[in-house]
This record gives sequence, C-alpha cells and structure tokens, in this order.
Amino acid sequence: MQIVYAQEALPSKITKTVFLAGPTPRHQKTRSWRPDALKLLEEAGFDGHVFVPEGRDGKFGDYTKQIEWEQRALNASDVILFWIPRKVRVMPGFTTNNEFGIWSTLDPARVFLGAPKGAPHTNYQFKVAEQNDIPSFRKLDELCQAVVKHLGAGAEREAGACKVPLHVWKAASFQAWYQAQTKAGIQLHDATVKFIFRPVPKFVLFWALKVDMYIPSENRHKTNEVVISRPDVCLTVAWHRPKDAEPQDTLFALIREYRTPAVSEDAFAWENPGGSSFKPGKDPKQTAADELKEELGLEFDAARVKVHCARQVASTLSAHRSHVYSVELTAEEIASLQKQEADGATFGNADETEKTYPRVRSLKQIRDGRFADWSTIGIVTTVLFDCGVLK
Repeated sequence: MQIVYAQEALPSKITKTVFLAGPTPRHQKTRSWRPDALKLLEEAGFDGHVFVPEGRDGKFGDYTKQIEWEQRALNASDVILFWIPRKVRVMPGFTTNNEFGIWSTLDPARVFLGAPKGAPHTNYQFKVAEQNDIPSFRKLDELCQAVVKHLGAGAEREAGACKVPLHVWKAASFQAWYQAQTKAGIQLHDATVKFIFRPVPKFVLFWALKVDMYIPSENRHKTNEVVISRPDVCLTVAWHRPKDAEPQDTLFALIREYRTPAVSEDAFAWENPGGSSFKPGKDPKQTAADELKEELGLEFDAARVKVHCARQVASTLSAHRSHVYSVELTAEEIASLQKQEADGATFGNADETEKTYPRVRSLKQIRDGRFADWSTIGIVTTVLFDCGVLK
C-alpha cells in the first residue's frame, strides 16, 4: 500500500486508488481517524494508492493549494471512502458535507459511506446514499473491507489514464474509444468525470469525460470537448422488395417507440429493431433474431441474418457504434407485420420500460417523411446497397 499525503505529487502509474474523505481535526490534540483507516485497509489486503488529505507531518499547508490538491485527488480516485465520525466542536465536517453532496450526485458509483452510530447530523447523508445505491456502513472496518473487495485487482493505468476511474476504465464502451485514440497515436493527458448514469447498481450505461487529448500530427491539445458514450447497439434492417417494385418502394419493418430525446413530429423514435443486448459467446445472428422476436413479434431462423459492418452513429456526439445486420423478409412476413400494425399490436420488454409498435414503411416514405432520423435513413440505404437493391 502506498500513501500519498496532502499536496504530494499524485502517482503517474496506478492499479487502484482510494481517497479518505471525511472530517479533519481542527486541533492537534484531536486524534484523526485516518491512521486507523490506513491500518484497516492494509490489514484487508489493499495494495494500491491511498490519498490522505492531511499533511505527512500532521500540519496544514497553504489552504488554496490544499483545495486544489484535494480536487485533483478526488477526481483521480477509484473509490471515495467517506467516514464521518463527526464531532461538532472539533471535527464538524462542513467541507465533508459539500464533498459528499458533489460526488454522491456526480459519480455515486465510486462513493462508499460510513459513520459510527450516533454521529450527529449524518441522517441526511445516509438517506442520499440509499437513494443513489451507495453502500453504507456503521463500522469503519466493514467499510474498509467492502472497499477493498469492490476494487479487487484494479487495473493498470499510466499517465493521463490515471485520471479515469476504474468503473469507467473497465467499461467496454470506454475501452473501444480509448483503443481507437491510442491506435491513431493520440494521447490522453487528462480526464475529468462530468456525468455518470446508472439505471441499476453496478452498471454504467452512460458516461461523460472532459478530456485533454494531444494530437501529435497537429502538435496541439484538444481540451474543449466532452467524450460521451454508452454500450454499442445492434440494429437489424428487416426489408422486403415486392416483385417488380422500384428500389424506393422497398418495404422496411420499423419499430415506433417512445424515447425521451426524440424530436420527431410525434415525439417517438422510428428505428430499426435492436438494442444493446450483446452477450459474450452468443451468436450475433441469434441476437438479431431474438431482438426481432421481442420487438416485432417476428420469429425466423437466425441463419437468414446477414452481418454488415459496425460504424459510429454520431461522431460529434457519442463514441458508441451500431452493429448492423439485415434479414430479407417474405411477402407473408411483411403482410403479418402490416396486420399487426392495423390491429394496434405492441411488443417489447416491459421490465425495461420498452413498448414497441410495428410499422411497415417504404424507403420513399422514410426518406420523405420526418419521423426517421438520419442514422436510420443511412443504415437502411446502406443495407440496400450491400444487398444489391441500390446501385
């Protein structure tokens, strides 16, 4: 275990890091709780870096530099361990209240909370922890043990990557973006978490990092953008070209689904069926077939699915990609989908608040209407080119 005290240089190579957040004694006669926490972390087998916002000699340095160091260290931590043995006269923890409020909202995935029973003015923190799925404890040893177990073996990071917290670093969506940048020779110099969205505990759906990227070919740093991403999605273009029909009359089975960001005429998204249901070891063709069954009620042999390429959906907005598949439907299958639309049929996964409406529209209707977004239009036309319908 390596300890980094207040205003000391942060490490340039890490595997796992913990920041010990909580009230600091205002008088030298008051004993700090942090030595006990350090001992308990070491006894639990922690072998990473611990950031301690107290001087190595027990003295306070320059206040402005202290604040700046704490902000850098908090940002660079994999876990922020809050222990609040509040004593109003000698350890009031006013700064701790601010820090917990910030991090429990900004990035609760790396916050752990603890306070001894009877610690005054901590009920609010425990209520916020409950609301944000933050693990909470009443004993310091149990808190430290939980943090060590949570971090496990960690992950090696160097230079600017040290600023990427472990739960983001391990996300496949982050690694896809990071590897693409690294392969192109572009270097990550700094990163700051701006947004984390977890629909359920332990699963980061969206993340956003403000980054400092060095572009060697331009000899400059790009520092004014945020990288946003989520897991990749798979989309399946289900199409049918009636006999002797023009390419623009090719029919597509779309789903109409309420999605909060939609700005179409009906405020619904009209898109190809699919989702982010990738599973290790599962045949992607079977994944595509399962999605069509779930969202369109259409069952067919997965062997009919054709695999196309994966591309980024919107390179100025999000780093995630769409993996595109297609299946050529029969006239009977199209007719059954049209009947479902006429009957008002709905499908989807209710547990994931998904409700989908089958819709059959021609390429011309998709192009001329205002219900489909540019990515949907681009995907369906690309598939028609790949399948020889368009030349």
